[in-house]
Amino acid sequence: MRNLIRKTMLEYLLALMAGFLVKVVDHIEDKSDKKKAKTKLRYPIALTYGIIIGVLISKAPFSTLFLAALLAQVFAGKIDCKCHIMGFSVAILSLLVIGAPSLEISILGFFFVLAMLDEIEWMGKLKFIADYRPFLKLGAFVFLFYGISEYLVGIMLFDIGYLVATKLYLEGIHLRF
Repeated sequence: MRNLIRKTMLEYLLALMAGFLVKVVDHIEDKSDKKKAKTKLRYPIALTYGIIIGVLISKAPFSTLFLAALLAQVFAGKIDCKCHIMGFSVAILSLLVIGAPSLEISILGFFFVLAMLDEIEWMGKLKFIADYRPFLKLGAFVFLFYGISEYLVGIMLFDIGYLVATKLYLEGIHLRF
């Protein structure tokens, strides 16, 4: 039982780290476009988050949600720079090396549709939807009624990592990469 708890806590920590690292790469890319000076550290960071996401999709109890979100990113055209292509490729390669989880196609489809809704560029009064990307989180919340909390905890921790990196950047604590 202890090992299961440790394993799950490690997976939750990895979800937090993945969200943080994905946003760090986003900030490096955004900064690089303005300064025309691209840092080479974005590639090791993308490699790291790719491995982490691949491990999570292979082993975590919330793997279906992460796979659906990753696929939605691809189909929505959001993997749009070399380092994110690298991160995605490494995630898929890690998944192939470690092994794919058993999937419930209906749950994968459910999360995929919600993740795609999160990727829509909402306009006007609905623009706030794009800022908060609530659909995937709401879908994960629904599973609480079935006694399954892992989906919600996994996506919330990923988002917390993502938001922490954003906050550090916006507060002027520029990560020196």
